[in-house]
Amino acid sequence: MRNHEKTAIIFDLDGTLIDSTQKLANDTFKAFKNLGYQISKKESYANWKTLLQRYNISWEKFSKELNYRKSWEDSLKDGEVMLFPETIKILKDLYNKNISLRILSLSTPKYTKTKLNHFDLLKYFTQIETINPSKDENKKQGAINIINRLNSDNLKKIYFIGDKPQDVKCEKAVKKVFPHLTTCGIYINRNETNCLEGYKNIQSLEEILDII
Repeated sequence: MRNHEKTAIIFDLDGTLIDSTQKLANDTFKAFKNLGYQISKKESYANWKTLLQRYNISWEKFSKELNYRKSWEDSLKDGEVMLFPETIKILKDLYNKNISLRILSLSTPKYTKTKLNHFDLLKYFTQIETINPSKDENKKQGAINIINRLNSDNLKKIYFIGDKPQDVKCEKAVKKVFPHLTTCGIYINRNETNCLEGYKNIQSLEEILDII
């Protein structure tokens, strides 16, 4: 049996542990409608950055409209946000192996904790780090902040797991600052599209147990 006590995993949240696709699509569609743009339902699922560039809309203008979207509490209650089927089982298995579990989320502390509390996930994590996109913060710095708060002398290996390239590529920034650590990025590619070269691509969280 492998010793996992010196291993840590940093998870992204949305799109990785919870499925918030429907809420984000609804929020996007409503925000664009309020700005006077009639986007298609398909477009509402696109990346925000891509859409804003396509319609030449500033982040400031778009985020202002997002302030009027349905609250996370109401979206959770209405079932627009769900857990991926394997999330609880995987977190339990990893937690029971004494692996240190952390969250690094592109969101606010309030929204992140609201989601974690709703699904009773907070108990699995020893640290929550959030990144505010409106303040030009990025996941690389967030990842370094997490390691700084860990006792890196007792840590040997750290995994970064997420559904977006920035979720896993921040392992390179961590490696530069903490060269004694073994870092690894695992990219969740549920639809088998746009594989991320140079990293392990998986379709389900269940595959993590075969890697860690």
